[in-house]
Amino acid sequence: MEHNDLSLLVVGAGAIGGITAALLKKNGYNVEIVWKDAEYASVLSGDGIEVIGICGAFKKHVCRFLC
Repeated sequence: MEHNDLSLLVVGAGAIGGITAALLKKNGYNVEIVWKDAEYASVLSGDGIEVIGICGAFKKHVCRFLC
C-alpha cells in the first residue's frame, strides 16, 4: 500500500497534533484534522501549518479541516 492510498485523521491540532499532521503530510499521507475551535481551524486551513524544529522548517496545508 502506498502512502497516498492512506487517509489519516488527527483529532486535535494543538502543538502535538499540528506537528504530527504536518509531518505526515510532508511524508505523503492524506491527512484530515478535527478541531474544537472553528476560528483556529479557519486560520490554519488558509495559512497551513508551519513547523520549525529539528525536522527542518516547512509549511503544509492539510487536506481538509473539520470542526
